[in-house]
Amino acid sequence: MSIISFWERWWKKMYKILINNDDTVNHVERQRIIEKSKLVNELQFIVPKFYNNINMEKSSFLMQYKLPSGTLKLDTLKLTDNNYEKDYLIYTLPIDTNITSEAGKVEINLSFVFTEMDPDGKVINRSRKITPTTLTITPISNWFVVPDEALDTLTQYYLANQQSIKALEDLVTLVNQKKADNIELSHEDGEIRLTSDGKKIGEGISLNDLGDELAEKTQEGLIKVFV
Repeated sequence: MSIISFWERWWKKMYKILINNDDTVNHVERQRIIEKSKLVNELQFIVPKFYNNINMEKSSFLMQYKLPSGTLKLDTLKLTDNNYEKDYLIYTLPIDTNITSEAGKVEINLSFVFTEMDPDGKVINRSRKITPTTLTITPISNWFVVPDEALDTLTQYYLANQQSIKALEDLVTLVNQKKADNIELSHEDGEIRLTSDGKKIGEGISLNDLGDELAEKTQEGLIKVFV
């Protein structure tokens, strides 16, 4: 195993779900997912390559999920490994603040969609539905529980202190994920924007708006110089 792959396996946290050929699911590697955080990097789905002699790689894999508030979202999962342990495919969804935005049970419905044309030119649409499952999004307030009264006073104080430390660790990680660490100029979008870990955060500043503001606030205005 290379140093890079070892580092990725150690650093990245994956929540893994196995999809069986009877359309049931097993959560084979669980991780604690905290509300509004990205402590877990990816949600991975492990899928057998073939289902009733159909090559699953040729299908589109859709994930619809419902947040505790009832808000519905739809994502197309990305195939990231087409030869996992020789017999499986791996599809991934980045764990972002959309799916972790609310504490509680996130209901997940998965489906594979096939579109093909038979020898007579007729388009055939098929779908494979997977047994619904859920993800638990834990509120950070869960760290703050009252220690068992059966424990001695010193042990209760120690546990309460440890809970506070763990909660602060999660909060610091959450704050760092949302903190800007760079500023970039996007020629494609025509704006200046802040980024965090390479991803845009907040609203960018339009170069046109910036130019107008500078022209208005300076005595001489802006003069375009041709070289």
